[in-house]
Amino acid sequence: SYYILKYILDCHIVTYRCEGTVVFDTRYSVEVFAGYDRYDSNLVDGELFWGANMAKAIGKELFEQGKIKSLNRIHVVGYPPLEGFLNKTSSYSLPPLPKNIKDRLNKMRSDNIILFVTGFHFADYKSKDILNARDMIDERGSSLDFELNTALQGAANARDTRRAWVEMIELVAQQNPDIDIIVKIHPVEAEIFDLHGESAYKALTLNHNIWLISECIEIGNLINQCSLLVHYGSTTAADACLQGIPTLFAYCKDVIAKRTKYCYNTRSVFPSLLEAEIKDVPGLIKSHKQNPVQYRRTPEMITALDEMYNIKENEQYTPSIYFVKTLLNIVTKPALKVNSDNPFLNNSVEVKQYVSAAIRQLVFKSIAYFNEGKIDKSIEFEDLAHTLEKCSGKTSLQLHIHRANRLANCGQFQESVNCISDLNIKMSNNELTDVEPDDINALQRALQSIESIKKNRCK
Repeated sequence: SYYILKYILDCHIVTYRCEGTVVFDTRYSVEVFAGYDRYDSNLVDGELFWGANMAKAIGKELFEQGKIKSLNRIHVVGYPPLEGFLNKTSSYSLPPLPKNIKDRLNKMRSDNIILFVTGFHFADYKSKDILNARDMIDERGSSLDFELNTALQGAANARDTRRAWVEMIELVAQQNPDIDIIVKIHPVEAEIFDLHGESAYKALTLNHNIWLISECIEIGNLINQCSLLVHYGSTTAADACLQGIPTLFAYCKDVIAKRTKYCYNTRSVFPSLLEAEIKDVPGLIKSHKQNPVQYRRTPEMITALDEMYNIKENEQYTPSIYFVKTLLNIVTKPALKVNSDNPFLNNSVEVKQYVSAAIRQLVFKSIAYFNEGKIDKSIEFEDLAHTLEKCSGKTSLQLHIHRANRLANCGQFQESVNCISDLNIKMSNNELTDVEPDDINALQRALQSIESIKKNRCK
C-alpha cells in the first residue's frame, strides 16, 4: 500500500525504527532489523534511528540490499521518550500513574522495593504468529521450513527462560519475605494473556510480597520507586541509568547453551552494575538487602547512551526538536518518484488487501480534513480513494459512509441516503472490500447519523 500511496500522493515516506537493545554480532540480528520486506530504493526518502550503532549496521545493510538511495538518507535523531529524564523543560514527561497504583506505591518504601520486568512474549508464538509477524523469517526464502522450525525452537527457549524467571522471583520472595517485589508485565505479554484468558505469571500472585502489574503504564514511574531493577536485557536498563537506579542483568545459562539464534543474550546490551545467571539472583538480592548496591554511571554506560540513544555526556538532549528538524529537512527536498512501470507498484495494485489498506489511509485523511472544515482537501482525498477503489474491483464501505456523511453535512440529504442504499445492496451481494464484524450495523448507524444531521439543520 505504501507504493500506491506514494504514487498517487507524490509524498515522502520516512521510517522511524523502534529498536530496543540489540547486539549486531550475528548475521541474523542484522537481517531481521533491516527487515524482510521487498522494495526498491525509490520508496523510502529517509531512515531515522535512535543511535549511531543501529544506523551504521542497518543503514549499511539497507544500502547493500538496494532499499535506500544513499547512506546520506540515514539519520540519527535520538529517542524522545528519554528526553524528560535529561531535559526538565522538555514537553516529554512521564504520565501520572493510575490512582490505585500510586496509592499502593505510597504505602511502600522505595529502598525496600525490587522491580522485575518481563518481556518473554515470544514464548507464546505459534507458527501462524511467526509468519504473521513478517519480520522474523523470510517467508519467501528457500529455507522457510528450516527457518520456521528454528523460530519455533526459539519460542520454546523463551518459554524455558520465562519459567526460570518465574521460579527465580518466587525464590527471591520466599527468601526475603519482608521486601516488596513488583513484577511489571510487558504490555505485549499482557495483551496475549488477556486474549488467552490466562497469565504465565499467575503462580506469583500466591506470594504475599509480590505485586503483579499488568496495566499498560509508563515503566519509568515504577523504576524511580525501586532500589534495584532486575532485567533480561531490556531497554528499561537505560531508563534506570538515567534515573540513577542500579540494575541487575539476569540470564538463563541453560537456554543459551542450546545455541539457537532466537535466545536471550549472555550479556546485557546496555551495561548493568550487576550481571548474574538466574540461579544466582536470589543470593544477590539478599546481599543487596544487607548492603544496598549504590548507583554509579560507568564509562561503559556513557558510551552505550551515546551509541544507542545519541545521548552525549554533559550536552542538552532534545531529540524531539532534532526529530522535527530532520523531518523538515527531508520534506523540503523533492520526494523520490515511483513511476507507473515500477514492478513493486504493479504488484501492490494486484494485491487487493494493499489497495484496501491504501484506500483506508486516504479516507482517514479525507475525514481529518473534513473535520477541520477543509472541504476541498477532503473531497480531493475522497476522489483519490475513489480512483483506487476502481482498481480493486470492489466498493469500500468506509469510503462511501464518509461520502454519505459529507453529503448530508452539505445539505444533500437524498444523495446521502441513496449512497447508503447502494451500499446496502453491495453488502448483500458481498461486493465490499473492508467489512468488519461490527460493520453489520454500520449502515443503520449511518442512516441515523444522516437523520440527526438533517434535524439539526432544520432547526
